[in-house]
Amino acid sequence: MGDLFKYICQDGTETKKHSLQIFNGGHCFPLSPKRVVFDPDGLPSTEGDVLESVFDLIGTPSDLDLSFITDVHALAYIKKFRPRPQANL
Repeated sequence: MGDLFKYICQDGTETKKHSLQIFNGGHCFPLSPKRVVFDPDGLPSTEGDVLESVFDLIGTPSDLDLSFITDVHALAYIKKFRPRPQANL
């Protein structure tokens, strides 16, 4: 998500050395699927996904949050992440 936000906001003149990555991670499925390793379930591994950093900060989605995800593959992928407590935002 941080990489996506950065990509949307950049004007093409920013170099890699001056970029700011908001969240750590090497990929964000499904936006960069070429750089991920797929598990036997057919979905990418969650290791190295930017969402790991996001969930570390705010917690994993609640059942109510998940009810808004309509894509079965996206829902299955989100459910693969290690559960983390919800942040008190």
